[in-house]
Amino acid sequence: MRDVLNENFIKFKDNIAIISGDENYTYAEIDRQSDGIANYLSSQGVREGEKVILAFKEKLECIISMISLIKLNATYIPVDISKGTQYYNEIQKQVSSSITCTDDENISGIKVNKIIDSQSGLLKIKSKKCRNDKDFIAYIMFTSGTTGIPKGVKISQKSILNLVLNQDIVNFDDKTCFLQTGALTFDAATFEIWGTLLHGGTLVLADTNKITDHHYLKQMINKNKVNSLWLTSPLFKGISIFPETFENIKQLIVGGDEVDVESVNRIVQKNKNISIFNGYGPTECTTFSTMYRVTKPVNDKKVPIGKPLNNVSVYIVDNNMKVINEANKIGELFIGGDGVSEGYINNPEENIRSFIKFEDNLVYRTGDLVKKDLNGDLIFCGRKDRQFKIHGFRIELSDVENRLNQLDFINDSAVLSLENNGVKSLYAYVTTSNHYTGSKTQLIKEIRKKLPPFINLTSVIILDEIPLNKNGKKDYKQLKQMIQSKVKDFKDTNNNKLKDIVKKYIPNFSENKDVSFFNLGVDSLTAMYIANDIEKNYDINVTAIDILMNPTVNELKKLIKNKRRNKKNNVDSNNIERITDYQKSYFIDYINNPNSTKYNIPIIFQIDTNLDNNIIINSLKKVVENITQLNQTFQIKNSNVFVKNNTDFSVEILNEKLNVESLIIPFNLEKGPLYRFKIICDGDNKWIFMDFHHIIVDGKVLENVLQVFFNQLENKEQQLISNNNLITNINFDTDEILNFWQNKFKNLSLGRLPYDFDNGESLTNNIYKYQLSEKITDNFLNKCKDMRMTPFEGLSTIFGITLSIISGESTSMFMTPYRDDFYNDNLNMRTKTLWIRSDFLSDEFFYKYVEKLVREIRNSEQNAYISFEKLHEIIDEKQLNSMPLIAYHSSKFIKSDMLQHKKLLVKPISPKDGMATINLQIYRNENILNLDCEYLSGLFEQETIKSIIQIFISVLNAFCNGNWNQTNEDFVCHEILKGGLY
Repeated sequence: MRDVLNENFIKFKDNIAIISGDENYTYAEIDRQSDGIANYLSSQGVREGEKVILAFKEKLECIISMISLIKLNATYIPVDISKGTQYYNEIQKQVSSSITCTDDENISGIKVNKIIDSQSGLLKIKSKKCRNDKDFIAYIMFTSGTTGIPKGVKISQKSILNLVLNQDIVNFDDKTCFLQTGALTFDAATFEIWGTLLHGGTLVLADTNKITDHHYLKQMINKNKVNSLWLTSPLFKGISIFPETFENIKQLIVGGDEVDVESVNRIVQKNKNISIFNGYGPTECTTFSTMYRVTKPVNDKKVPIGKPLNNVSVYIVDNNMKVINEANKIGELFIGGDGVSEGYINNPEENIRSFIKFEDNLVYRTGDLVKKDLNGDLIFCGRKDRQFKIHGFRIELSDVENRLNQLDFINDSAVLSLENNGVKSLYAYVTTSNHYTGSKTQLIKEIRKKLPPFINLTSVIILDEIPLNKNGKKDYKQLKQMIQSKVKDFKDTNNNKLKDIVKKYIPNFSENKDVSFFNLGVDSLTAMYIANDIEKNYDINVTAIDILMNPTVNELKKLIKNKRRNKKNNVDSNNIERITDYQKSYFIDYINNPNSTKYNIPIIFQIDTNLDNNIIINSLKKVVENITQLNQTFQIKNSNVFVKNNTDFSVEILNEKLNVESLIIPFNLEKGPLYRFKIICDGDNKWIFMDFHHIIVDGKVLENVLQVFFNQLENKEQQLISNNNLITNINFDTDEILNFWQNKFKNLSLGRLPYDFDNGESLTNNIYKYQLSEKITDNFLNKCKDMRMTPFEGLSTIFGITLSIISGESTSMFMTPYRDDFYNDNLNMRTKTLWIRSDFLSDEFFYKYVEKLVREIRNSEQNAYISFEKLHEIIDEKQLNSMPLIAYHSSKFIKSDMLQHKKLLVKPISPKDGMATINLQIYRNENILNLDCEYLSGLFEQETIKSIIQIFISVLNAFCNGNWNQTNEDFVCHEILKGGLY
C-alpha cells in the first residue's frame, strides 16, 4: 500500500485529495502532513508492525494519521471515543498498545494537530527493504460485542488492496468524488477511504451526525460534485423517500443489512444514470465479499447480494459440512480468499470457532444463511443462529439474555426481534426475583444502564413465567405472537394523523402524549423515518433532530403548528429565536465546537494578600446581582434557542501555584454559568481570575463588571445598571442594507496571506507583542485628530495597506468588532462583526484612498444591522474564515486603592484557541499603543508575524510623516520603502 500511496502522491500531487468543510487538501499537502506525523511517530519508537490507537473527534486528522501509519507499515486501530473511557481502556488492554494518537484533550496521547504544526515539511520516510508490505496488518477494527467485550479483527494490507484495486464492479479512478459518510470505526470506511485515495480521487468528509438529514446530504453532494457514496441499508431506506437527493450520483453502494427492494426501485426509476450496488460482507472479510449491481427495477422480493469479488471464494454448506451446488437450496455461507482476516486479536477460542480450514482453504464461517438463484447470484436468507443486526451492529440475542440474567433482580429473560414498517426492534420478556419491589419504569432504567448503548430495547415486558414449548425450551413463537397481537396497523385519519405516524414506527406507542419517544426505544434512524412522514403529510421541513428535540406527541404538535404558521407567514421556522442577533453566531459556533475556548474572555490581576476572601466573594456576588445578564444561559427547544436564567453562584478558592492556561476551559452554554470567578492564593501573592463567554460579555460589559467589582471592594455607592435583555426596535435586513453588503462582496477576489504552512485546521493561538514608543503614539493620535478621523479609522487604513503589501493584491478584506453607541445604556453583549473592504489602487492618490476607506468604515457601521443568516448567504464561508481581524481598545482604567498597582488596564488574556488567521488587538495605555498580534500557529511562524508587524509600523510612520499628495504606488515606494520595512 505504501508504494501505491507514494506513487499517487506524486502522480496526482495537484489533485484535491480530501475536502473537509470548506477546506481543500491536495495530495501534495496530505503527503507532507502525513510525512510529518510519520517522522514524529518514528522518533517516538513506532516501528513496522507497531499497533497505534487512533482516538479522534475530527475525521481529517484521523485519516491523515492512518496514512502516516501505512507509510510506516504500522497498524492503526480506530476507536470511537464517544463510547467512553471504559470502552477505550478495554481496547487499549486488548491490543497492548502504549501509543495513542488523538485530538481529544481528555485522552492521554500524542496530539496530532500539534505534530502537524511543528513537523510539516520534513523529508519523506525512505522506503527500505522489508518483507512484502502486503503481509503487514493495516488495521484492527473492533466489532460490536453484546457480551460487553468487543472483538478486534485483524485486516492485512493485502486484503485492502484486493478490495479496492483488484475489482472490476465499482469504478474508482482519479475522477471519483466519494462522499465519506460512515464512522471511521466501521469497516465501510476502508472501502470509502482507500478506494478513493489509492486511485487519485477526491474524498469528501461528511458530518456523521448530520447524514440522517436528506437536506444536508443533498447539499453536500451538489456543493462538492459528489458522484459516489456508501450508505447503510436503513439510512438508504429513509432517504430514498427523497430520490432527488441522489440525482447527481453515479454509484451508490448500500450495505450493512438487507436492502429494501421498494427503495432501490424508487431510486433507479427516478435516476436513470445511477448504479446501485448491494454490497455484502462481514468485517472479518474486509468490508465486501460479494456485490450485486442494480440499474433497473428489481422484480423479486429480495435484492440479491450477488457474486463474489475477484480473489474471493464462497461456499454454501449444509449441516453435514457438504457444499450445496443446487439452486434455491439454503445453507450457511463460508467465505475464503484474499479478503479473509488473519483472525481476532487475543481471542484464540473465537478464532478456532470462526476461522476454519475448508477444502484446504482458510474460510470464515459467517453464520448467515444464503441460497443461490438460477443466475448464480446469492440471496440472503437470515441467520443460522439467533444473531440480529440493527443499525450495523451485530447483536446475539442469546448474549443479551445472558446479560439480563446476570442482573440480581431478574430471574429469567427471553429476547426476540420484530420488524415493523422496515424498523427493527428488540423486545425483552423478563421474570423478576421475589425481592424486587421497584416499578416497571425503574426496572427499565436499570436494564438500560447495564446494556451497551447500541442494544436499545423497544419494550420490556414483565411476565410471571416465560412460556415453554413441548420440548421444554423457551417458546419464542408464542412470545412473538403475544407482541404481534398488541401491534396493529393504523390507518391515517385527519384527526389522528400525527399519532398514527408515530405509531407506525413505534409499535408499543403509549396513548399518553407526554411519554418521551426515548423511553420507547427511538433512535436517530427511527426519528428520520418519522420526520420524513411528517414532511410528506404536512408539507413542512422537519429533520430527525427536530424529532429528537421534541420527543413527545404534544411537543411535536407544537413544533408542526409553529412551522406551518411560519411557512404561511413566510418565516423560516429554523431561525434561532429569542436570543439577539448579536449572539446567534456565537451559539452556532458553540454547537459545532463545544470544546473551544476561542470566545472565552479571561482576565487576571493581582490583589492585596491581606484582603479577606469573604469580602472578595461578596463583591463578586454583587457584580452578578447588578449585571443580571451574567446569569444567562441558553436552551434549545422546538429547534429554537431561548434565553434562560441560571442563578447558581460560586467562587473557587485555589491554594496553588498560578497556572493561567489550566484555568481557561470551555463553557457549556446550555448549562452555565457563563462566567467563572477564582481566587488563587500563591504563597505571598493573591490573584483574582475572571472568565466570561463572549456570548454574554463584550468590552463594554467587561468594563462595567470591573467597575461594579471595585466599587464594592471600596464600599462605594453602586448605581444599578440598565440591562434590557432584548432589542426589539432595530430594523434588520432592509433592502438598502442587503444591497450594501451584496455590492461589497460582489466579484471579490482576495490575495493570499503569506502562510508558512497550510494547516488551517489548527486553531492553536500564539501571540507576538510589540509596544510603540510614546513619541510615535503621540504623533499618530495627533495626525488622526488633524485629519478628523478616529484612531481606529487611522489604524484600519494602515492595516489595509499592510495587507495589500504582504498579499501583493490591491483588494483586501478584514474584520473588526463593532458596538454601536446608540444603545450605550444597554449592557447586553452587543458587539457585531463588521467586514471592511480596502481597495489600495496603485494609480489612486493616497489621500483619496484614506478618504475612501474612512467612508467605507462609516458606511459599514451604518449598515451593521444585517442578520447573521442573511450575511452568511452573501459571504462565502471560506472567505470569512481566512480574513484577518483588527480591534482597537481605547484607554479604560479602573482605579482602586485596594490594588497593589494603582491602575489596571482592562486587557483580556489570549485563549489558546484562535479566533482569526491574524488577530491584531491594539490597546491604548495612556500615551502608548500596545500591539498584541495573535495568530494561528498552524499557518504562520512567529518570524513571519514579526515581519508583518514591522511592515505595519513602517506604514504607520509613513502615514504620520509622508506626503499624501502622491499616488499609492509612489507613496509605498517613496514614503514606506525609504525608511525600510524592517
